[in-house]
Amino acid sequence: MNELFSTHRLPVWSRLRPDSWEKFAFFSGLKEFREKFIRNPFSFILYGPPGAGKTTFIELLIKDPDVPMKSLSLGAASSSLAEIRKIMDSRSGTFILFMDELHRFSKARQDFFLKPLEEGRVILAGATTESPWYYFTRPLLSRVQLKEFIPPEPPLFKKIITDGLDSLLSGYGEKGQDGFPDAVMGMIVDYSYPDFRSAYLAMEHLLENLPIGENAAEPRATEHYKKTILSFFENNRIYNKNREKYSYELMSAFIKSIRGSDPDAAILYLAKMLDMDVDPAYIARRLVIAASEDIGLANSQAAVLTTSVLESVEKTGMPEARIMLAHAVIYLAASPKSNSAYLAINRAMDYVRDKTILPPLYIVNHSERIKDYRYPHDFGGFVPQNYWPEDLPKQNFYSPAETRFENSMENRIREILEKLHKEK
Repeated sequence: MNELFSTHRLPVWSRLRPDSWEKFAFFSGLKEFREKFIRNPFSFILYGPPGAGKTTFIELLIKDPDVPMKSLSLGAASSSLAEIRKIMDSRSGTFILFMDELHRFSKARQDFFLKPLEEGRVILAGATTESPWYYFTRPLLSRVQLKEFIPPEPPLFKKIITDGLDSLLSGYGEKGQDGFPDAVMGMIVDYSYPDFRSAYLAMEHLLENLPIGENAAEPRATEHYKKTILSFFENNRIYNKNREKYSYELMSAFIKSIRGSDPDAAILYLAKMLDMDVDPAYIARRLVIAASEDIGLANSQAAVLTTSVLESVEKTGMPEARIMLAHAVIYLAASPKSNSAYLAINRAMDYVRDKTILPPLYIVNHSERIKDYRYPHDFGGFVPQNYWPEDLPKQNFYSPAETRFENSMENRIREILEKLHKEK
């Protein structure tokens, strides 16, 4: 009985996992990345979608016989800082520490790695499915190289999982003789891409739940297979994650189509997102952002309209919300575009970082020098005076764009800016 429970079978994705780095030759930039790392190992974070092969690639990389140092693999979800500290203290010389799911470490815990990296005691190899700029601290990012893990395109993805299927079928004897209809493989790719893990799980599920015989290619059998596959993905968390990724990509294309003034493409992506039951309020909120980010001062009415549409969508819901969203989408796509406000605040945010900002005392209410303040309305609406911190050189964050609305006030703004910059 004990022997029965001690026997374990590797999951299908582990059994089909690539066993040599050559199988990653078709992944963008990984060959050059590997060669660079072997010549001179460096700390890095590899980021990309789940199930695409990041962990496998890093494991093969750090265990390559040409890499001149030892390595250790840990999971961020299951490793404590005390455990990692103990491992570091027990080792002499530099070693490679592979931390899978590195984003599981909070930003406070990430600071632990800074000193060992500075001292050269460890080379950190991290893998994450999340955005590194959002999940990792600036000090950590400044000490590592970032590499995006780009999966192969769908046709090559299909070829790779089909090669894996050949290996998988051999374990099912007569049941696996005829393989799957091509339409079924196409469906598996559509639902799982770029997640190899979910594709292999789906193939295994199909093998275990459906007989594969002489009639496998008949339409009826194919439809039966499709229903089984669809049921698997709909009840599987991986499907939900891929669905979220797909809707995220649609949203990206949606916003870019609005920015590019293509109402037909924008309406197409809107329709698909609504067909997928993406929350219409979420779409409306993104339109409010686009109204200021991409239309901005070229048509300030866009911000008013989208805010009104958001409120209406939240009150009415589907199916009526689709009409209000279409109204806003076409309006934004047809509007003149300006990102001058977006650029201005980004430039200002970059500038103020790590600076103390002290306004001139004559524009600070509780200052004795407030008496020196010149009230613009007493001078016809504008009077030249310095509003900029006296200890900092003046900057120009806002530049009027060449758009219909901004042109109407461009000369006045430019004239005022020139006067203000002369004041210091």
